[in-house]
Amino acid sequence: MEYKENGEASFHNGATPITNNFSGKDTNNSADMQVPAQSAYADLMDIVNNPTEPKKDSIFTARKASDWLKDAKKKPPIKPLWEAGWDVGEICFLFADANVGKSLLAVQIGLEIAKIQPILYFDFELSDRQFLMRYQDENGNIYPFPENFIRVQADLSKIEEDEDQTAVILEQIESLMIENDAKVLILDNLSFIMIEAEKGAEAGRFMRRLKDRFKDEHGWSVLILSHTPKRSLYNQITQNDLAGSKRLMNFVDTAVAIGQSAVDDSIKFVKTIKYRNGSFKYPSDSVLLGEIVKTNCFTGFLWKGTTTEKSQLRQTGENEDAKLIEKAKALQAEGKSQRVIADILRVSIGKVNKMLKS
Repeated sequence: MEYKENGEASFHNGATPITNNFSGKDTNNSADMQVPAQSAYADLMDIVNNPTEPKKDSIFTARKASDWLKDAKKKPPIKPLWEAGWDVGEICFLFADANVGKSLLAVQIGLEIAKIQPILYFDFELSDRQFLMRYQDENGNIYPFPENFIRVQADLSKIEEDEDQTAVILEQIESLMIENDAKVLILDNLSFIMIEAEKGAEAGRFMRRLKDRFKDEHGWSVLILSHTPKRSLYNQITQNDLAGSKRLMNFVDTAVAIGQSAVDDSIKFVKTIKYRNGSFKYPSDSVLLGEIVKTNCFTGFLWKGTTTEKSQLRQTGENEDAKLIEKAKALQAEGKSQRVIADILRVSIGKVNKMLKS
């Protein structure tokens, strides 16, 4: 075969060209063959010369609002894990100042959940000996925790210096949850998991990882304990009292705080700060009062009813102790016992005893 000056091929020895029958007609019909052949070649060269990335799935799902509502109606109803504001499949913050009872309350919540399903309690705060002191009496008897309550300790020294500590912790938490077939976890507390919890950008990255993997992918329920900066007992508790709150609060479904009573050092109060699934269980005008007591082998909260948050705050320019003492002595004169007086005044029995002796 030779090529002429015009680029046409010349076949010798009677040879004939071999072609593909694009048109499905007689192979000698060159006019029918050239159009599809040229078109296919042009398409191929366009792909070669103009490569494109594979189209990614959209992150958005757009549907009629009525369709969203119909599908949501078919799903199981939202079930509470803790009445103060933590529901199944949601992320909740429990925050308070140091030594107010966050861990004690978290264990108490976990015990109720463990009665019906496994729960993993990741304890970054206490050693095993410190944990024992809270759940052992003077005779050495220990509290009978249910089998479903699984406590986890961590040795952070095993994480290499060049590793992302937060990422390693979250990955291993995920593995343990799957291994134990658990759907509920408590993280105690945020400061140990994420060293720079107060920094906005770091807080945002941590919560995004937690939400994407634990909540959205697995559907797990997560309670995270966190500290607050030192706060004044004159002021009501708000979202701004949570360290790093501007970013952290955006990612959680609910938030609950524990406050210290200014009236009685032994009294704490629980307040619902954020809740998306209805009205607040314990708003500012009806906080839940509790006293930390040790009964036999168990240290936890003994609930004493509800009252206003304002009544538990320090009052500017008023001698509240003098007023309480006056009320306590008046109730005693009526023949009421110290326990009854404590219930009426929303203080501990020890506080009543001191006031009556003053």
